[in-house]
Amino acid sequence: MSRPWTRSPSERDARTSVGDLLRDHRVRQDLTLENLAARSGISDRAISDIERGVSRGPRKSTVQLLSDALGLRGEDRTALLRAARDGRSGRSRPGPRLLPLPAVVRHFVGRRAETAYLAGQLDAERAGPPSLTVVTGAPGIGKTALAVASATGLARAYDDTFFLDLRALTLRPRDPRPALRHLVRAARPDVDRLPAPLADLRALWNETFVQRRILVVLDDARDEPQVRPLLPDAGRGALLITSRRPLAGLEGAHRLDLPALAERESVALLRRLVEDVGPGQALGVRASDLVTLARLCEHTPLALRAAGSRIAARRGASVVDLNRRLQSRDRRLAVLTAGDLKPAAVLEPSYAQLSPTARILLRRLGAIEGTTFCASLAAVLLDTDLWIAEDAVDELVEVGFAGPGGGGAFEVHGLVKLYASTLHADEGRALGEGARVAARAREWQQFAGRDEARGEVRLG
Repeated sequence: MSRPWTRSPSERDARTSVGDLLRDHRVRQDLTLENLAARSGISDRAISDIERGVSRGPRKSTVQLLSDALGLRGEDRTALLRAARDGRSGRSRPGPRLLPLPAVVRHFVGRRAETAYLAGQLDAERAGPPSLTVVTGAPGIGKTALAVASATGLARAYDDTFFLDLRALTLRPRDPRPALRHLVRAARPDVDRLPAPLADLRALWNETFVQRRILVVLDDARDEPQVRPLLPDAGRGALLITSRRPLAGLEGAHRLDLPALAERESVALLRRLVEDVGPGQALGVRASDLVTLARLCEHTPLALRAAGSRIAARRGASVVDLNRRLQSRDRRLAVLTAGDLKPAAVLEPSYAQLSPTARILLRRLGAIEGTTFCASLAAVLLDTDLWIAEDAVDELVEVGFAGPGGGGAFEVHGLVKLYASTLHADEGRALGEGARVAARAREWQQFAGRDEARGEVRLG
């Protein structure tokens, strides 16, 4: 018996692709790919290729075996055979695919260990409930690029892959209900009208996840309440989430905190970007100058791409010229701009989410040397008690501006440190707090430095 929200395959447009028709029949009969493969003698990989549109014109004998396995007769059988014939002749044109994976970023380099880790978590052949992996990291560190590259590399092992931007840092992040409707609509084109209640939507999503192997990338997640309704209860698929926040409330999630690129990876990326200027352009660039530029970019992919794009756009500019201009830490982010590629812009939404106290702390961290700090130093910089300082530090960690630095300390991420320095230059000095903040930091280091070195950080 057909479900009230599902159209019969015979009701579909006559130009529907063979893959769409085949999937409709299989889903209506509650068959998995493995079930249909066992019935028909056609491999589940071949069936998956047909349903995903990789094979648009399968052989007539293949379609006949599948029709027999599905028990198709009359109009349904004729429509499936006709769609396969149209696919072979080029007359069939599949409709637009919803929520496709974006293209892999140009010149994706490095990340071998991280890619291998994700491949293990997203293995389509593993047993058990849906795999859930959360990729976190600082702004501009390349979370989305890694997720897309990994999902693209594994796509053939899945029946479907979907990418949904949850828009955490925009003025209007996606609400769970419309986000779930997008996913169900993409996964179930056979559904005529989606059910309105969230519980029914989740039931349909769970049903689909059980029937097919689906890989979903949920990009830029805001928090746990936004994500939880999108997580299926069962099935052999996988979900890959990127977020600046740790999403610690998601139980059973595997976690990957993305670090900056290794120096050799940063230099390799810069060399490829410089080569985009023209053939042989990188031949005259000294390796030492690329190393300097990579360090000035804090080995952060977004800053490296901005630097490379700036050189490519200004063909007369050299790496040496750019390195000279980037020496001023306070102005480095302003220089690291190429068209609409602005590293500072990816930091501003998170900064706007901070409390006034946390904003002050970030600005004052830009006035001191180094990137490592602890809650006691934060209290000194804020001229407040330790409890308030710890809450402000927690905020910086929560939005991805800082992370554990070892020994109870914290570390401001490289691009964020540059942003903090810019804030200090633009706002802190206008408030006349530069010398005062530096004096407090020196006094704290004098009285608490030795205790800090022993891992016993205390106020002096």
